[in-house]
Amino acid sequence: MLSVRPVLKRRRPVQDFFATQVQRRGIACGQTLVFHNLGQSLKDAGKYSEAIDAFRREQHLRPDLSAPLLAIAQCFHELGDIDSAAGEAIAASELDPSSTSAWNGAVWFLHLAGKSSAARDMLKS
Repeated sequence: MLSVRPVLKRRRPVQDFFATQVQRRGIACGQTLVFHNLGQSLKDAGKYSEAIDAFRREQHLRPDLSAPLLAIAQCFHELGDIDSAAGEAIAASELDPSSTSAWNGAVWFLHLAGKSSAARDMLKS
């Protein structure tokens, strides 16, 4: 079982601790669930910038998944950066055109960013 005490003692970022543990324990890089769960936990704790870092690591390991991009979009939304949120959601919809979650996110964040005409155009395409 992993202990978070070393993180608290050294005051190093949580995601660095988990990355080290993943490497040390020989967990395959394809197991992005570690970083996704870390990102979700950080997001739930309101640590949106740290959550973005964890989701970026997940995205780096599995660039074919749209879920990390959508999670990053949600974090940017919580930080008040609607334009970045829209950009991440659009990237997710381009990566996985069959994902209704990605399309809904892209259209919604475009609308929130005041780009309703771009949202309508996206829906028409």
